[in-house]
Amino acid sequence: PIAQAMDFESAMADVKKVVDFDTPDGFEKMGNDIQELSRRLPMVPTDIAKIVAAAGQAGIASNELTRFAEDAAKMGVAFDTTAEDAGQTMATWRTAFRMGQDDVVVLADKINYLGNTGPASVQKISEVVNRIGALGEVAGLGSGPLAALGATVAGMG
Repeated sequence: PIAQAMDFESAMADVKKVVDFDTPDGFEKMGNDIQELSRRLPMVPTDIAKIVAAAGQAGIASNELTRFAEDAAKMGVAFDTTAEDAGQTMATWRTAFRMGQDDVVVLADKINYLGNTGPASVQKISEVVNRIGALGEVAGLGSGPLAALGATVAGMG
């Protein structure tokens, strides 16, 4: 327990370095929120704090970090990957497509559906979407059609 507490404090120090909290007690509240998330999700608080720190470093607003971490954990399960990788993917999509968190979750659901119903895995579809995401905007494609295109390309091998 002492080692886990030390690991959590270390992870929270990383959060504090990269997140600007609106109020002085914001950091303490974030720690409590992370602890609460760990009771609802199959993840230890230290790992959730790492996701929060990475999201903070990616420029996600402090008021969105808890939801971002929760979505990353759920996406990690759906995509059969780590929550940290899922969080990185979500941050990439937010930037590439200029999306809010709700839109990122919708895109993840679409990719998950395409991966479950087609020949390509969600990981391969995500890779294609990550590679060509910015080009989709240039071509006038939204995230949904781009996900379908990604599934088609990934399914072709």
